[in-house]
Amino acid sequence: AETGRQVFYLSSNPADVAAWQRALRQRQLPPAHEVDLAVQRKLGAAASATVLAAPAIPDIPAPAGHDATAYGALLKVPALQPWADENTVHLFHLWRDDLELLHRLLVGGTPTLGQWRQLGRNLVAAGTVQTAEAARIDARGQVYGAFLDVWRIGRGKPVTRDDLVRSEALSEKMLPPACALLAQSGGDAARFMAAVRDGGIARLNQGKKETLQAFLERQGHLDPRDIRQPDQIVAHVLGVVATDGVLTPAEVRRLVLQLHTAAAES
Repeated sequence: AETGRQVFYLSSNPADVAAWQRALRQRQLPPAHEVDLAVQRKLGAAASATVLAAPAIPDIPAPAGHDATAYGALLKVPALQPWADENTVHLFHLWRDDLELLHRLLVGGTPTLGQWRQLGRNLVAAGTVQTAEAARIDARGQVYGAFLDVWRIGRGKPVTRDDLVRSEALSEKMLPPACALLAQSGGDAARFMAAVRDGGIARLNQGKKETLQAFLERQGHLDPRDIRQPDQIVAHVLGVVATDGVLTPAEVRRLVLQLHTAAAES
Protein backbone atom coordinates (compact mmCIF):
# COMPACT_ATOMS: atom_id res chain seq x y z
CA ALA A 1 0.00 0.00 0.00
CA GLU A 2 2.82 2.43 0.84
CA THR A 3 5.01 1.69 -2.19
CA GLY A 4 2.33 1.11 -4.81
CA ARG A 5 3.48 -2.44 -5.47
CA GLN A 6 1.25 -5.36 -6.34
CA VAL A 7 1.60 -8.85 -4.92
CA PHE A 8 0.45 -11.91 -6.87
CA TYR A 9 -0.03 -14.94 -4.66
CA LEU A 10 -0.76 -18.30 -6.29
CA SER A 11 -2.26 -21.11 -4.26
CA SER A 12 -4.38 -24.23 -4.63
CA ASN A 13 -5.44 -23.97 -0.98
CA PRO A 14 -8.65 -21.97 -0.27
CA ALA A 15 -7.47 -21.51 3.33
CA ASP A 16 -4.64 -19.30 2.01
CA VAL A 17 -7.17 -16.97 0.42
CA ALA A 18 -9.15 -16.72 3.67
CA ALA A 19 -5.97 -16.02 5.65
CA TRP A 20 -4.96 -13.17 3.33
CA GLN A 21 -8.38 -11.57 3.47
CA ARG A 22 -8.46 -11.84 7.27
CA ALA A 23 -5.00 -10.26 7.58
CA LEU A 24 -6.03 -7.38 5.31
CA ARG A 25 -9.17 -6.71 7.32
CA GLN A 26 -7.15 -6.62 10.52
CA ARG A 27 -4.90 -3.95 8.95
CA GLN A 28 -7.98 -2.09 7.71
CA LEU A 29 -6.86 -2.56 4.10
CA PRO A 30 -9.05 -3.28 1.09
CA PRO A 31 -9.68 -6.98 0.36
CA ALA A 32 -7.44 -8.72 -2.14
CA HIS A 33 -8.82 -9.35 -5.61
CA GLU A 34 -9.41 -13.07 -5.96
CA VAL A 35 -9.20 -14.86 -9.30
CA ASP A 36 -10.59 -18.39 -9.08
CA LEU A 37 -9.20 -20.33 -12.03
CA ALA A 38 -11.88 -22.97 -11.68
CA VAL A 39 -14.48 -20.26 -12.26
CA GLN A 40 -12.50 -18.73 -15.12
CA ARG A 41 -12.28 -22.11 -16.84
CA LYS A 42 -15.98 -22.74 -16.14
CA LEU A 43 -15.24 -25.88 -14.17
CA GLY A 44 -17.81 -27.32 -11.84
CA ALA A 45 -15.36 -27.44 -8.94
CA ALA A 46 -11.75 -26.89 -8.06
CA ALA A 47 -9.30 -29.69 -8.75
CA SER A 48 -9.28 -32.42 -6.14
CA ALA A 49 -6.29 -33.28 -4.02
CA THR A 50 -5.88 -36.45 -6.10
CA VAL A 51 -5.70 -34.46 -9.33
CA LEU A 52 -3.26 -31.96 -7.82
CA ALA A 53 -0.95 -34.66 -6.47
CA ALA A 54 2.39 -34.94 -8.23
CA PRO A 55 2.69 -37.99 -10.47
CA ALA A 56 4.47 -40.91 -8.93
CA ILE A 57 8.16 -41.08 -9.69
CA PRO A 58 8.79 -44.33 -11.56
CA ASP A 59 10.99 -46.85 -9.82
CA ILE A 60 14.54 -46.89 -11.13
CA PRO A 61 15.69 -50.51 -11.28
CA ALA A 62 18.97 -51.29 -9.57
CA PRO A 63 21.85 -52.45 -11.79
CA ALA A 64 22.57 -55.60 -9.78
CA GLY A 65 22.84 -58.61 -12.06
CA HIS A 66 23.14 -56.55 -15.24
CA ASP A 67 26.12 -55.60 -17.34
CA ALA A 68 26.20 -52.12 -18.90
CA THR A 69 24.52 -53.14 -22.15
CA ALA A 70 21.70 -54.98 -20.41
CA TYR A 71 21.20 -52.16 -17.90
CA GLY A 72 21.04 -49.57 -20.66
CA ALA A 73 18.40 -51.64 -22.42
CA LEU A 74 16.46 -52.03 -19.17
CA LEU A 75 16.50 -48.26 -18.67
CA LYS A 76 15.62 -47.69 -22.35
CA VAL A 77 18.51 -45.26 -22.66
CA PRO A 78 18.31 -43.39 -25.98
CA ALA A 79 21.17 -43.81 -28.41
CA LEU A 80 23.93 -41.23 -28.25
CA GLN A 81 23.04 -38.20 -30.38
CA PRO A 82 26.35 -36.48 -31.18
CA TRP A 83 24.62 -33.60 -32.99
CA ALA A 84 22.32 -32.77 -30.10
CA ASP A 85 23.17 -30.25 -27.37
CA GLU A 86 25.73 -31.80 -25.03
CA ASN A 87 23.46 -31.18 -22.03
CA THR A 88 20.87 -33.62 -23.38
CA VAL A 89 23.18 -36.64 -23.22
CA HIS A 90 22.01 -39.40 -20.88
CA LEU A 91 24.56 -39.96 -18.13
CA PHE A 92 24.58 -43.66 -18.96
CA HIS A 93 26.85 -42.79 -21.89
CA LEU A 94 29.34 -41.16 -19.51
CA TRP A 95 29.06 -43.62 -16.62
CA ARG A 96 28.39 -47.04 -18.06
CA ASP A 97 31.53 -48.22 -16.23
CA ASP A 98 30.06 -47.31 -12.80
CA LEU A 99 26.44 -48.42 -12.78
CA GLU A 100 26.07 -47.96 -9.03
CA LEU A 101 26.90 -44.26 -9.30
CA LEU A 102 24.66 -43.98 -12.35
CA HIS A 103 21.79 -45.50 -10.36
CA ARG A 104 22.23 -42.91 -7.60
CA LEU A 105 22.18 -40.12 -10.17
CA LEU A 106 19.00 -41.46 -11.74
CA VAL A 107 17.25 -41.87 -8.40
CA GLY A 108 18.37 -38.34 -7.57
CA GLY A 109 16.53 -37.03 -10.63
CA THR A 110 19.53 -36.19 -12.84
CA PRO A 111 19.46 -38.55 -15.84
CA THR A 112 21.10 -36.07 -18.23
CA LEU A 113 24.27 -33.99 -18.11
CA GLY A 114 22.23 -30.78 -18.16
CA GLN A 115 20.13 -31.87 -15.19
CA TRP A 116 23.29 -32.81 -13.30
CA ARG A 117 24.80 -29.39 -14.00
CA GLN A 118 21.64 -27.72 -12.73
CA LEU A 119 20.79 -29.92 -9.75
CA GLY A 120 23.95 -31.85 -8.91
CA ARG A 121 24.91 -29.62 -6.01
CA ASN A 122 21.65 -30.60 -4.31
CA LEU A 123 22.68 -34.25 -4.49
CA VAL A 124 26.04 -33.39 -2.94
CA ALA A 125 24.36 -31.45 -0.15
CA ALA A 126 22.04 -34.39 0.49
CA GLY A 127 24.96 -36.83 0.63
CA THR A 128 23.72 -38.80 -2.37
CA VAL A 129 26.91 -37.96 -4.26
CA GLN A 130 30.26 -37.32 -2.63
CA THR A 131 32.27 -34.19 -3.43
CA ALA A 132 35.02 -36.21 -5.15
CA GLU A 133 32.42 -38.01 -7.24
CA ALA A 134 30.84 -34.70 -8.24
CA ALA A 135 34.22 -33.47 -9.46
CA ARG A 136 34.60 -36.57 -11.62
CA ILE A 137 31.08 -36.18 -13.04
CA ASP A 138 31.87 -32.57 -13.94
CA ALA A 139 35.15 -33.61 -15.53
CA ARG A 140 33.53 -36.31 -17.63
CA GLY A 141 30.98 -33.75 -18.78
CA GLN A 142 33.87 -31.56 -19.97
CA VAL A 143 35.38 -34.55 -21.77
CA TYR A 144 32.09 -35.12 -23.57
CA GLY A 145 31.90 -31.51 -24.73
CA ALA A 146 35.49 -31.61 -26.01
CA PHE A 147 34.81 -34.94 -27.72
CA LEU A 148 31.83 -33.48 -29.60
CA ASP A 149 33.86 -30.46 -30.76
CA VAL A 150 36.46 -32.59 -32.51
CA TRP A 151 34.21 -35.52 -33.53
CA ARG A 152 32.03 -33.17 -35.57
CA ILE A 153 34.98 -31.92 -37.65
CA GLY A 154 34.59 -33.08 -41.24
CA ARG A 155 31.24 -34.73 -40.68
CA GLY A 156 28.75 -31.92 -41.20
CA LYS A 157 25.40 -31.60 -39.49
CA PRO A 158 22.63 -33.91 -40.74
CA VAL A 159 20.26 -32.28 -43.20
CA THR A 160 16.50 -32.17 -42.56
CA ARG A 161 13.48 -31.29 -44.67
CA ASP A 162 13.35 -27.92 -42.93
CA ASP A 163 16.90 -27.22 -44.09
CA LEU A 164 15.89 -27.89 -47.68
CA VAL A 165 12.95 -25.51 -47.35
CA ARG A 166 15.14 -22.79 -45.84
CA SER A 167 17.66 -23.11 -48.65
CA GLU A 168 15.12 -21.51 -51.04
CA ALA A 169 16.71 -23.54 -53.85
CA LEU A 170 13.77 -25.90 -54.36
CA SER A 171 10.29 -25.25 -55.69
CA GLU A 172 7.23 -26.87 -54.12
CA LYS A 173 7.22 -29.46 -56.90
CA MET A 174 10.89 -30.29 -56.41
CA LEU A 175 10.71 -30.56 -52.64
CA PRO A 176 9.10 -34.07 -52.47
CA PRO A 177 11.69 -35.75 -54.73
CA ALA A 178 14.44 -33.87 -52.87
CA CYS A 179 13.14 -35.18 -49.54
CA ALA A 180 13.04 -38.71 -50.95
CA LEU A 181 16.64 -38.32 -52.08
CA LEU A 182 17.57 -36.95 -48.67
CA ALA A 183 16.02 -39.99 -46.98
CA GLN A 184 18.03 -42.29 -49.23
CA SER A 185 21.15 -40.35 -48.20
CA GLY A 186 20.39 -40.77 -44.50
CA GLY A 187 20.54 -37.02 -44.01
CA ASP A 188 24.21 -36.95 -45.04
CA ALA A 189 24.81 -33.70 -46.92
CA ALA A 190 27.78 -34.97 -48.94
CA ARG A 191 25.91 -38.04 -50.18
CA PHE A 192 22.81 -35.95 -50.83
CA MET A 193 24.65 -33.35 -52.90
CA ALA A 194 26.51 -36.06 -54.85
CA ALA A 195 23.14 -37.52 -55.80
CA VAL A 196 21.81 -34.05 -56.65
CA ARG A 197 24.75 -33.38 -58.96
CA ASP A 198 24.12 -36.74 -60.64
CA GLY A 199 20.61 -35.62 -61.58
CA GLY A 200 18.74 -37.02 -58.62
CA ILE A 201 16.28 -34.11 -58.72
CA ALA A 202 14.84 -33.85 -62.21
CA ARG A 203 14.91 -30.43 -63.88
CA LEU A 204 16.91 -28.81 -61.08
CA ASN A 205 19.19 -26.42 -62.95
CA GLN A 206 22.86 -25.83 -62.23
CA GLY A 207 22.25 -22.47 -60.58
CA LYS A 208 19.87 -23.99 -58.04
CA LYS A 209 22.31 -26.81 -57.37
CA GLU A 210 25.00 -24.25 -56.58
CA THR A 211 22.58 -22.32 -54.36
CA LEU A 212 21.77 -25.50 -52.45
CA GLN A 213 25.46 -26.39 -52.14
CA ALA A 214 26.36 -22.92 -50.84
CA PHE A 215 23.53 -22.99 -48.30
CA LEU A 216 24.59 -26.36 -46.92
CA GLU A 217 28.18 -25.15 -46.64
CA ARG A 218 27.16 -21.95 -44.81
CA GLN A 219 24.98 -23.87 -42.38
CA GLY A 220 27.70 -26.38 -41.49
CA HIS A 221 26.15 -29.38 -43.24
CA LEU A 222 29.10 -29.73 -45.58
CA ASP A 223 32.51 -29.72 -43.93
CA PRO A 224 35.51 -30.24 -46.27
CA ARG A 225 37.92 -30.89 -43.39
CA ASP A 226 39.29 -34.38 -42.78
CA ILE A 227 37.46 -36.48 -40.21
CA ARG A 228 39.57 -36.97 -37.09
CA GLN A 229 40.59 -40.51 -36.22
CA PRO A 230 40.03 -41.93 -32.71
CA ASP A 231 43.61 -41.37 -31.55
CA GLN A 232 43.50 -37.80 -32.82
CA ILE A 233 40.28 -37.22 -30.91
CA VAL A 234 41.83 -38.63 -27.74
CA ALA A 235 44.87 -36.37 -28.13
CA HIS A 236 42.65 -33.32 -28.66
CA VAL A 237 40.55 -34.03 -25.60
CA LEU A 238 43.59 -34.63 -23.41
CA GLY A 239 45.01 -31.34 -24.65
CA VAL A 240 41.99 -29.16 -23.94
CA VAL A 241 40.38 -30.66 -20.83
CA ALA A 242 42.09 -29.70 -17.59
CA THR A 243 41.28 -32.73 -15.43
CA ASP A 244 43.65 -31.61 -12.63
CA GLY A 245 44.21 -35.19 -11.58
CA VAL A 246 40.46 -35.85 -11.22
CA LEU A 247 40.56 -38.15 -14.25
CA THR A 248 43.58 -40.15 -15.38
CA PRO A 249 44.69 -40.04 -19.03
CA ALA A 250 43.79 -43.72 -19.30
CA GLU A 251 40.27 -42.99 -18.05
CA VAL A 252 39.86 -40.14 -20.53
CA ARG A 253 41.08 -42.35 -23.37
CA ARG A 254 38.68 -45.13 -22.40
CA LEU A 255 35.74 -42.74 -22.26
CA VAL A 256 36.56 -41.07 -25.58
CA LEU A 257 36.87 -44.40 -27.41
CA GLN A 258 33.63 -45.55 -25.84
CA LEU A 259 31.90 -42.37 -27.02
CA HIS A 260 33.39 -42.77 -30.48
CA THR A 261 31.90 -46.27 -30.75
CA ALA A 262 28.53 -45.08 -29.49
CA ALA A 263 28.50 -42.18 -31.96
CA ALA A 264 29.24 -44.54 -34.82
CA GLU A 265 26.28 -46.72 -33.82
CA SER A 266 23.81 -43.85 -33.53
